[in-house]
Amino acid sequence: MSSNLTNTSIIFQLDRLSRNLNLTIGFIILIGGSFGNLLNIFVFISSGNYKHNASSLYAMVRSFFDLVVLYCGLFTRILSFGFQIDATVTNQVWCKLRVAFIDVAALMSFTCLCMQSIDAFFASSRSVVYRQLSSVRIAR
Repeated sequence: MSSNLTNTSIIFQLDRLSRNLNLTIGFIILIGGSFGNLLNIFVFISSGNYKHNASSLYAMVRSFFDLVVLYCGLFTRILSFGFQIDATVTNQVWCKLRVAFIDVAALMSFTCLCMQSIDAFFASSRSVVYRQLSSVRIAR
């Protein structure tokens, strides 16, 4: 009997630790990620560099998609895990859309990163033909 009580208390403590870690680390990532992505967007828009540089355009668009992932994915997880506010239980449409938003935004963010890397390769190439492929006109 005491073994069951010990196991139950260990499980309870691990569950509480998991909730606390999810909340603490989740808030840190949410605040840091929001600040970083919003700062990226602000810098790219205020400097207007995205109009002339394809890599900047990809980075700015990627920041938008990363914000969608943060707020549709992490923020809703923090609400459901830490505060027991789970909109996916009460709203079936949001349950399906949330997963779709997260998947599409994460894949688009990764695609922008790949395109930015390819554009950096083209921009730094010795070949004139490859350098001409690095343009905002092609990126759009």
